Amino acid sequence: MTRRGVILLAEDHAQSVRACVEALERLGWRVVVGDNLARLPEMILQERPSVLLLDAALPGGDVLELCRGLRRRAVPVILLVPPRFDGRQLDALRPLAEECIAKPFDAEDVARRAVRLASGGGDAAYPTPGSNAGPRVREALPDDTASLGREIAGCRLERAIGRGASSVVYLARHCALDLPVAVKLMPVGLQAWDAEERRRFLRGARAAARIQHPNVVPVLNAGEEGDCFFVVQRYVDGETLLARMERTGPLPEEAVRRLTREVAAGLGAAHRLDVVHRDVKPANIILAASGEAVLADFGLARSGADRDISSASAIVGTPLYMSPEQCAGRPLDGRSDLYSLGASAYHALVGRPPITGESPVAVLRNHLEQTPDPPGRVARGVSRRFSDLLMKLLAKAPEARFQDAQKLQTALAEA
Repeated sequence: MTRRGVILLAEDHAQSVRACVEALERLGWRVVVGDNLARLPEMILQERPSVLLLDAALPGGDVLELCRGLRRRAVPVILLVPPRFDGRQLDALRPLAEECIAKPFDAEDVARRAVRLASGGGDAAYPTPGSNAGPRVREALPDDTASLGREIAGCRLERAIGRGASSVVYLARHCALDLPVAVKLMPVGLQAWDAEERRRFLRGARAAARIQHPNVVPVLNAGEEGDCFFVVQRYVDGETLLARMERTGPLPEEAVRRLTREVAAGLGAAHRLDVVHRDVKPANIILAASGEAVLADFGLARSGADRDISSASAIVGTPLYMSPEQCAGRPLDGRSDLYSLGASAYHALVGRPPITGESPVAVLRNHLEQTPDPPGRVARGVSRRFSDLLMKLLAKAPEARFQDAQKLQTALAEA
């Protein structure tokens, strides 16, 4: 197929990148991917794209400043707006783009809009805000402070302690029991979730609620109340493995060995119930103040009973820690979680993930094609047996890894 031109996709979310690239290439356009704002001006000069698809939260600089410069250069821009952006941020961005599309979005729809704009079918000037020709932007996630003091499922929200692309996690107080809990909120109408996203949320909550294990954060309640979906979990006082690494650097082998064993125990409990986590990573491993490692956030979890709902091969997860079969969109079992645990342990031990790349798409490809250096060669003081154990976890083929979490725990005890 003859390519019609170039569309520059500035996005660092692997699933969005893959879906948009495939949709645009089917329409006959060459796609160049960038994942850092600082590099975009150079890429624009080099590639001369017909349209820029720009994640409004892309790291590396000031998106407002970049968009102002692009207006002077007459580069058409479609902004992909995360749900956490508030009205003030949207008001500042609206005049600087031909169109704004809120996340999550339909990649096929985004591709059609980009091609129409690239082919001269877009408006020459940005429509008047509020007019029928205006951009189709859904409302953004409210500011973290907007819900403070609100009661959800009998829990009073006290302060925000974390957030994701479409959710905010609050430290809350269970009013009846007078206990601290963590409440994860996701807007219903504001996020305009489709039916599959709603099912995925409820599946993850149900899957996590079934797991009762000391190394898994228990789900206490979940549902829909008012304008939000909610999940109530036990509050674990501590910090994530990612935060610990950012604060102290690589961890000693004994600490990594212990957290790997404890998270494996939690995964074993999940796998025995036929639940696959699908997003094991340092940000989802909590190092509790009491000393143990606890696995959190089963928001992407899937159990055997519901794998027939939607596509079991949908690519979800965090690229740096995804198994090769997950990167390829193949069916998953517990061995995929063990790979992700191995990648997280490697990162904690060495100070960087085992597989990296210049873009999320490159990381996905590299998980399929590259073999990392053994940690014993990269970091000092790592025993040969533990290094070999992690490399077995990171085997490309699932059958070459530990076949279940119990076998991994046994090997850790013997290493």
